[in-house]
Amino acid sequence: MKLAISGVAGRMGREIATQALADKALRVVGALEAPSHEALGQDLGQFLGRPSTQVIITEDIRSVLAEAQLLIDFTTPEATMAHARLAAPRKVMLVIGTTGFSTGQLATLKRLATRTTIFWSPNMSVGVFVMRRMLVEAAAVLKASGLDRGAELRIAETHHVHKKDKPSGTAKQLADDLKSLFPLIESDIPIQAKREGEVVGLHDVLLTLGDERLRVEHEALSRKIFARGALVVAKTLVERVHRPGFHTMDTLFKRLVKR
Repeated sequence: MKLAISGVAGRMGREIATQALADKALRVVGALEAPSHEALGQDLGQFLGRPSTQVIITEDIRSVLAEAQLLIDFTTPEATMAHARLAAPRKVMLVIGTTGFSTGQLATLKRLATRTTIFWSPNMSVGVFVMRRMLVEAAAVLKASGLDRGAELRIAETHHVHKKDKPSGTAKQLADDLKSLFPLIESDIPIQAKREGEVVGLHDVLLTLGDERLRVEHEALSRKIFARGALVVAKTLVERVHRPGFHTMDTLFKRLVKR
């Protein structure tokens, strides 16, 4: 698979590039960074402390898209939208890990997905997806036993001080999940968001059920899990998804997991 990476000099971009270069099933053909970034003009391999790759970090999105089957994008909403508008007519697939999109921007991505395959998730961790599925099962049991009526729900998340969005996209997604799973709860689900040190990511859902509590927690110990998840998604799209469309962890894994 011919892969390009946007935001390649960032925290996530570096990790994705490092894992991709070590994967024989992948060929990194493009490395994109923002204008005026100090990494521009450098060989990607040498930038990462590896042997030369002959892939030069560039700001020229058009040249990057000309070579790639799929672009992985962990940047900013504005940059991602610009990249998506150029990728869609070129039929280049997109795996997007950018967070902080407005409702209108997400609607635009869905429209662009009529021309190419676009995957978006605020969290690329497969473990976070498993956490969300656990909450689905928990809600089903609580509804069947009538314990959902008096349930009190709370979400807490902690990330490193460099993270811009607060609360995190994952926390917002969890809140949306819980509102759908527990429709009898009319009030908004409170989210406690903290920014501390270099915490990679911690999400905690607490359900208080009268005289008992249920806690479902996911902790990211390394950014490697997000890079690994993004590459798993990228391979899956190229190998198994052959029509344009907008995908999330829910829609993609529904194809993969037969129940």
